[in-house]
Amino acid sequence: MTGRFTRLLSDAQERVPRLDVDLQVGNAAEFPNPRDFAYCEHTEDNKIRIVVAPDFDQLPPISQEAILRHELGHAIEFALGIKRTNYEFGPLLARTPERRADQIAELVWEETILYDPSDMQTLGQGVYPRPEHLGL
Repeated sequence: MTGRFTRLLSDAQERVPRLDVDLQVGNAAEFPNPRDFAYCEHTEDNKIRIVVAPDFDQLPPISQEAILRHELGHAIEFALGIKRTNYEFGPLLARTPERRADQIAELVWEETILYDPSDMQTLGQGVYPRPEHLGL
């Protein structure tokens, strides 16, 4: 997982050079729902952190990739702020944070974030855009 994260962060830093994001493994209690495997936070001390579930490594690699890209989409917006993100990535980004994270990731990696039948982020085959029942 750390190798994948390091590679993806490096890709993101090509678009946002000073992007600094930490990766941590959280505890199971932070991920109570079946499809909860990661989140991104902007901490009070102005750090950006992606936290993954302890069983994140058990996901298919394609889901790990899509989830980390999505969370890095959030991280980019945290780092830049909404106005700068709109300037850098275009004013046609969705108004809702989850779809925006997908779109930012899609612009960085030039591949669409899709959702599989279990509503997990994936690449290759699935539905687009993010289903509304997941929260937008």
